[in-house]
Amino acid sequence: GSPQLLPIQFALWRFYFVRGAYQIAYEIAEQFTRVVHEVNDPLLLLPAHMAPGMTFFRLGEFSTARGYLEKGIALYRQHKDQLSHFDTLLYSQDPGVMFHCYTAWTLAHLGYLDQALNRSQEALTLAHELAHPVSIAFALQFTATVHRFRGESRAAQEHAETVLTLTHAFDTAGDH
Repeated sequence: GSPQLLPIQFALWRFYFVRGAYQIAYEIAEQFTRVVHEVNDPLLLLPAHMAPGMTFFRLGEFSTARGYLEKGIALYRQHKDQLSHFDTLLYSQDPGVMFHCYTAWTLAHLGYLDQALNRSQEALTLAHELAHPVSIAFALQFTATVHRFRGESRAAQEHAETVLTLTHAFDTAGDH
């Protein structure tokens, strides 16, 4: 594969992932990851762990997903200072928040509900530190679901209502 095609491959992965075509997304993620390892750019290792990690989660392969996602958290922590605002735009949400959120869901599906809650709280803390509204909404929504997995309906509802309030604020801010 060609390193010049990496942005296109990542966009294609995202397209198929969002559409729910996880088998195609997996194949693209695998190609993307193979090329990234040839290129040897540490910042490209973030999407090279995100794409397969999130895809394995959606395919129900939680242990495999966990490996990619937790390595992604470690890479994010290692290279966080090198990320730019552009990187957040590329992912829509902060990649660290995404890694923490999907790790939380993965842990919940593996039965580690306390660890899942800890990861989702870390995602929320990170999103608030970054003051990135889309990342905050993303982390709130994932945290609401972790509370639902834990049978904590009141906490789930509170987080969900906060997401609705935030998205309403986005909508009205766009009207001005």
